[in-house]
Order: sequence, then structure tokens, then C-alpha cells
Amino acid sequence: MDACAAPGGKTGHILELADCRVTALDIDAGRLKRVEDNIARLGFQTASAACADARDLAAWYDGKPFDAILADVPCTASGVARRNPDVKWLRRPTDALKTARQQEALLDALWQALKQGGRMLLATCSVFVEENDGQLQNSSTAMPMPNRSNRGCFYRTNTKMAFITRLFKSIKQWLVLLPILSVLPDAAAEGIAATRAEARITDGGRLSISSRFQTELPDQLQQALRRGVPLNFTLSWQLSAPTIASYRFKLGQLIGDDDNIDYKLSFHPLTNRYRVTVGAFSTDYDTLDAALRATGAVANWKVLNKGALSGAEAGETKAEIRLTLSTSKLPKPFQINALTSQNWHLDSGWKPLNIIGNK
Repeated sequence: MDACAAPGGKTGHILELADCRVTALDIDAGRLKRVEDNIARLGFQTASAACADARDLAAWYDGKPFDAILADVPCTASGVARRNPDVKWLRRPTDALKTARQQEALLDALWQALKQGGRMLLATCSVFVEENDGQLQNSSTAMPMPNRSNRGCFYRTNTKMAFITRLFKSIKQWLVLLPILSVLPDAAAEGIAATRAEARITDGGRLSISSRFQTELPDQLQQALRRGVPLNFTLSWQLSAPTIASYRFKLGQLIGDDDNIDYKLSFHPLTNRYRVTVGAFSTDYDTLDAALRATGAVANWKVLNKGALSGAEAGETKAEIRLTLSTSKLPKPFQINALTSQNWHLDSGWKPLNIIGNK
């Protein structure tokens, strides 16, 4: 089992290295979809996904114990503060104790699903005692766990768990995961994908663009957003053909024509709602997913001067659209972090527009 599996990199790596069946478990249905997509993309047939809180054993455990469990538990990510200096602003002194309680509940449930003689690998990217050695101490008291002074992986013997470092051939597939686990915050970065990218040539020879994007924020950005850091996204487009119209478009950009739409995403704790602002207009949303769907969404956005595409055929016209997170508009400490962490670089890349003629 790969517990807390999203977005699926660890699951895929295990399947590549070992001839086994893997259950990917995650509490977030949206992120679990990424796991399923990654498994399908890699072509593996021996993996299944389950959406449930790992702490709620009754919600996902069918009584068949697992030979091995990878427990990549939540933590403060303090061990990667050099690559992600925003942790200093996002974390609070009480966070380590809070995540330690989460870890304890997760381990208490997961070890009950471990086969006798099985192994459990506990992974964190934290340097705090509460989330590492302190967790082992608590577990050894509750389970108990002799030999806790050693480092390695858990295994279950009857009704007990032990902490060992002895290496077996069958455990090598776990050991190669350690370099990946050390950089999990970066590996968990999501992105922006276009779900609608189309345009229509109007009677007046202009281009009418409609778009929608699916955006998934990494945990760091979600935490920053909920703590008052607004995120600014820019929707831009470019014309590649026909040649003359494209030349005029690029010339217009040089002299300052603005063909962008700016979206400001913010969170308001008093109402516990998210807000998307475009120009002077704002709309509030109950959930982050709904707000993200509105970010980059546009219908019948008229671009180009009248007559720019007069006589142009849809098949001869080429244009692209792009949605990016504007890191230059972040507060200065976060701009510094954006230079070193891929988590802060969200970019759909240029996506071709499906252009149709006027009906």
C-alpha cells in the first residue's frame, strides 16, 4: 500500500521496481484522480486507487493485510526549508505538534492493516523530533516497538511492531525510494491544464476566444493563499498565422498593446470564501476548486482589431493561449522562494486554439 499517495509518483516508482500489486490511498479525491491518471499513463495494470482517510480503517480496509506499507505521512516540511524558504512564513510553532498527532493516528490505523512479518516505511521531510523520533517513542509505548534506537523500517510480529535496519533483498525496492521521498514537496507540485481552448472568427474579422483551465495548487500555495497571500494569474494569447496579421499583432505588443486578462485569487477568512477578481469585478466561491475553475475562464473574449482576419480561413489561422501564475506580483519573500522551488511555477504552456469560422 502507498498511503497518502497523491499525486502518484511514488506509486508509479514502486510498480516499476517490483512485481506486485499496489493500492494507492489518499483522502483527496481530486488529487487521487492524478494518481489514477499517472497509473494509466504508465500502463500499469496491477494498481488500484481508493479515496478515504487512512485514519478511518473501516472506510477502506477489507480485512486483507498488506505485505508492505509506505506511510508518507503529513509533516511540516521543515527539512526542505533551504529549497522552500517560505516555510518560515507559512509555519507556526504549534504546527509540528499538530502534524505529529495526525501521524500518530495514521500509524495507529495503518499498522493494523500490516501482515505479520510485513514491513512499513515511515517517510517524512521534517527535522523536528515530534515528527520523527518522538513518533517512534510514542509508537513503541502504544504498540510496543522494541529496538527503537535503530533506524530503518517497521515490521509487524504478531501483535507488536519493531524498528529495524537489517536489509533483506525483498526490501530493496523500498530503499530506492528514499531519494524521492527527500524531495516530496517538489515532486508533489501540480500544474495547469487547458480543458477548453477554442476561438471563432467573427463577422468583423476579429477573434473571439473561449477558454477554461484545470488548475491544481501545490500544498505550499494553498497554505499561502489561506494565510493571506493573493495569487495572480495571467491569461495571454498569441497569433501565429496568417503571416501579415501575426506580424501586426507582434508589432502591437512591442508598442504596448495589452492582450492579457489578469485574475486575482484571494481567500477571505471572515467569510471563509475564495474570491476571483478580474479588473473591477469580483466573484466569491465556497470552495477552492470552484475558484480555480473560474481562474482563466473566459467566453467570447474579442481580440485583434476589426478586419484583422477579414477573408482569413479558419484552417489558415493559428493562435495559442496560455495561463500562468505571475510570481512577480507575489510578496518579496515569496518571490525569492519562487526562484528556487518549482512548486511556485505554474504554467499551462502555449496551447493551440481550435479555431472555427463564423457560423
